[in-house]
This record gives sequence, C-alpha cells and structure tokens, in this order.
Amino acid sequence: MENTRNLSCPVVHLNGSGFENLKNQYHAAYVAIQEAEEVLRGSAPHSRDFYVLENGPERFAAASAEHVERLTKLRIIQDELVQLVESLYDQQSARKK
Repeated sequence: MENTRNLSCPVVHLNGSGFENLKNQYHAAYVAIQEAEEVLRGSAPHSRDFYVLENGPERFAAASAEHVERLTKLRIIQDELVQLVESLYDQQSARKK
C-alpha cells in the first residue's frame, strides 16, 4: 500500500521501541478498530426511528450517510495502521540486504 498521507513512520533502531513492539501496538489498534467497526455496524440508523419526524425520510437518509462516514473514518485509520506496519517491514527487509 502506498503511503498516501505521507505518514510520519517510526524508524526502527537500537534505542527505539523495536520492531516487534511497534508492530504489536499497531496490530492491537487495528483489531480494536475492527471490533469497534462491528459494533458501529450494528448501530446503523433504522427508518422506524425517523418516520415520526417532520421530513423523516430525508432525516433518515442524512443519518444513514453520517453513519457511512463514521465507518469510512474507521477504515481510513485502519489503512494508516497498515501503512505504518508496512513501513516497519520495509525497514526490516532493507536491513537484511
């Protein structure tokens, strides 16, 4: 995956956090976001909660779009975590050459 946001990737070195620690931290964050995404998907808006309102269908549509935006934001963060881990692996690979 390309570093599309030009992320500030950590450098693996002897006095730093270390490859395994960084990789494990990013992995744990990725999994936590995945779990949050599952919970968030279960809380999607339902039309029955909006039809009693004035402009109910439009407000439901807006709530649905907002829900999709929240899910998209989580996915963006996961993509960034993948980029960070890939940078760690790239560094490991470069050191072995």
